[in-house]
Amino acid sequence: MSLGIALASGDDERDDQSTARRALEGFYRDAFPKLAAAAFQMFGKETAEDLAQQAMLEACDDWPKLGSMSPGARFNYVRTIMVRAGIGQAEREITLRHLLPRLWGPQSTEPVESQALNKIEAEEVLELMAELPVRQRVVLYLLKDDHSIKEIARIMGITTSTVRSHLHQARKKLKSMISKKEVERA
Repeated sequence: MSLGIALASGDDERDDQSTARRALEGFYRDAFPKLAAAAFQMFGKETAEDLAQQAMLEACDDWPKLGSMSPGARFNYVRTIMVRAGIGQAEREITLRHLLPRLWGPQSTEPVESQALNKIEAEEVLELMAELPVRQRVVLYLLKDDHSIKEIARIMGITTSTVRSHLHQARKKLKSMISKKEVERA
């Protein structure tokens, strides 16, 4: 009789593992494209899929905790991981970009962008957003997704006053870039 109980509990454990695996696979299928799209808008196409994949790998490690969360809370948790990783990576790249000229001489490592915009439309504003510093770009993207200042601060791991500062600077810079493009067109 005790052998039967042991076998039954082993079967239950396997069923729990396969259920958890199916839930994780379903979450991955649903969340990965959304994470990659968000990463693309925040950090650019070069790193979008890598950042989304890195966040999903952490989700796999944290699945025992995430499995009990609602789908929205799960996605927000993983997106927060991705945003913080993307900001860290972008800041490391910026540091390196400023360090390289000092190491190898005066030549610039900044890309030259010479294409003028014909019209200032929503798509073009998104293109201009790509020129903003990463933290400003992330704040604007999260605000566009209807997150409050407080939520953005929590996601990014910064204070609400810092979020407001990034937002102010981003709007100021975007306004300046749009004005400059309009003058170039005239």
